[in-house]
Amino acid sequence: MQARFGSKRRAKEEILARYASFIYMGNGQYGFATAAEYYFGRPLATFTADDADKAALLAGIPKSPRDYAPSASETGRVLRRRNQTLALMAANGFISVDREKTAGERPIPVGPPNKSKMLQAGAAVDSVLEELKGHGADLSTKDLLEGRIQVYSTVDARVQEIVNQALEHGLGFMRSDTDGQGAGSGSVVVLRNRDASVLAETGGRQFYRDRSTSYSDFNRVTKSLRQPGSAMKPLVYFAAFRQGIFDLESRVPDEPICVPDGGKERTKWISNYDGQFKGLIPSERRSRNPETPSRFGSRSKSGSPGSCGRHRF
Repeated sequence: MQARFGSKRRAKEEILARYASFIYMGNGQYGFATAAEYYFGRPLATFTADDADKAALLAGIPKSPRDYAPSASETGRVLRRRNQTLALMAANGFISVDREKTAGERPIPVGPPNKSKMLQAGAAVDSVLEELKGHGADLSTKDLLEGRIQVYSTVDARVQEIVNQALEHGLGFMRSDTDGQGAGSGSVVVLRNRDASVLAETGGRQFYRDRSTSYSDFNRVTKSLRQPGSAMKPLVYFAAFRQGIFDLESRVPDEPICVPDGGKERTKWISNYDGQFKGLIPSERRSRNPETPSRFGSRSKSGSPGSCGRHRF
């Protein structure tokens, strides 16, 4: 490194800079810059001599992040460590005695600022980390957590917040289980029309049986396999509208249909789950009538592909 950077002093400065960028600072934060944002809500570059208390607190963390990182449960030990660092700063001429006294009287933060406003996107983060694993053996989650790489996603914070609230609001109408905590959960994923980029993703309610899903949980978007059911209908009808096959005034049959089941020489019949049919109805009614859209199910029975009649859908 001395040969690369031109002098031993410059090489040592580079080693210190890398250390300061990757050292663990408690609460899942790596590096002094990240820790400044997390604990004080401010970029490290904005610190001045008036922020000596903040600088001293950060400087005291690396020796033992578990003991000296700010937390609501323990402030006395953190306060003593910070003030000890302030005394050393004053003794070595980095700050004045008066500034040491003023800084030493300031309270210790007990948690990250605006924690209640932090975006909850555990499912989206989980998907990003899973995708990261498939990008090559030279990348890992550890590289991300330790600040060696940065990952940018297409998630829109505004859309994600709306999705979180919508899911919680919708699940609030579901019947609670016997213990009153609510066993129901759900999932939402929002894609951008232009390129199918993920704008928001939530794999369940924020609290399920008193367990927070802030960091990770069962992601129902990617891990819960279900039949698409009636969710396919808007896609099918939209494709038909775009190709001009019919419009909202066209009449379509509400009746069972059958399709050949590959090379198995069997017929798959698709029908309403209750066995009731309305015959020819306007396509607008099919998409808007609250009694119709959710009534489709499917069942299969053996038969010859040749016996399957011609039906429009």
